[in-house]
Amino acid sequence: MLKICSLIIVVIAFLLTSWSYQKRDWKDNSRLILYDLNPAVLISLDPVTKELVVITLPDNLEIESVSGRGMWMLSKFGLAGDADWIRKSLSWYLGIANIRSEKSLNIWDKLRYYLIKRSAIIQTINLADTGLVDLEKTTDGIEVFRLNPRWDLKSQDWFGSSEVIRQGLVVTIVNTTSSDGLGAKATRLIESAGIRVRMLSSTTDNIPLCKIFVSDKAKKLSGFRLIQDTFGCQIIDDNTLDLDIKLELGKDTVAKLFG
Repeated sequence: MLKICSLIIVVIAFLLTSWSYQKRDWKDNSRLILYDLNPAVLISLDPVTKELVVITLPDNLEIESVSGRGMWMLSKFGLAGDADWIRKSLSWYLGIANIRSEKSLNIWDKLRYYLIKRSAIIQTINLADTGLVDLEKTTDGIEVFRLNPRWDLKSQDWFGSSEVIRQGLVVTIVNTTSSDGLGAKATRLIESAGIRVRMLSSTTDNIPLCKIFVSDKAKKLSGFRLIQDTFGCQIIDDNTLDLDIKLELGKDTVAKLFG
């Protein structure tokens, strides 16, 4: 009886371990980008180059939030909403597609992160000293930092994934919605990962669901999975596209990204 119980325990432990391993988010060699608010930092690790970038964010960095909840000082951000709202707001404002909280990683992702981190080349950056933010005053006379256009020019150096870049994917984006600036926001998210956006256009079709037209070849690549994880589109097979991808943004895109 004791042997049977021990065997059952071993089987259950094996099944739980296997389930946990399959549930990990970081399954390839794409860049891992994490945020933390205590202290406020961005952590960007490329497992291919073993480059680890740690960017300290100023407490008075003003963040444009999602869900119509206005501007927030970074020092107050952790108290302003739940984890999903925080992640979406940071992604929206910073233009980083695959950002996630370190707390959201499962044990396997954490283990891999710490193992690679031990041998990584570490670059530490204080965002306030980079020239990528401007110090301004609000109408209340409070000094705040705000990102300037140079941030987008620099972000791919810090957040672009070596694996994704060498895959050579090219994306055409069509904003079918009446949401101004949605296509530009989608472009920032895709290009920050190292994927080239060939063309951005708009229509008045206002389709209900986002669609992504993609070949079987491109579907195997981590760059495609990053786009699909970000936008959650209906997949349309089109093997004439090869490494080109067509992304049609629908009304659901606004809710998924910024709702």
